[in-house]
Amino acid sequence: MFAVSVPTNSVRNSCLFKLVKEGVLKPGQVGKAVLPSGNEVTLNYVKDNGVLKAWEMSEIYRIPIEPVPEEYIEKIIPKADGRLIKSRHDIVGDTTILKYVTEHHPNGKINQLYIKRGA
Repeated sequence: MFAVSVPTNSVRNSCLFKLVKEGVLKPGQVGKAVLPSGNEVTLNYVKDNGVLKAWEMSEIYRIPIEPVPEEYIEKIIPKADGRLIKSRHDIVGDTTILKYVTEHHPNGKINQLYIKRGA
């Protein structure tokens, strides 16, 4: 699989949906951009009907689980000091919503989860 070159200013969180809307990123495709700092940003566009995941969870818990379709963009930024920052942006309607950010360190990871108020 080859990677699509993505403009540097399009990897901002607020611009991610525009990449999908304009057809720059297609489901299952990877996009890459090089930031002025020299870091390379990788974007993975995932669109899944959720059947495989539901089947796996049903096997683990031994109860039937309904499939939940997923559509999101995963953004991965490796840092020069060995850290790796991953974020998931769910595509909802005509926008993206940040779901979580995970920062992987050599000694562990920090997970920051974003949820709706009242949830």
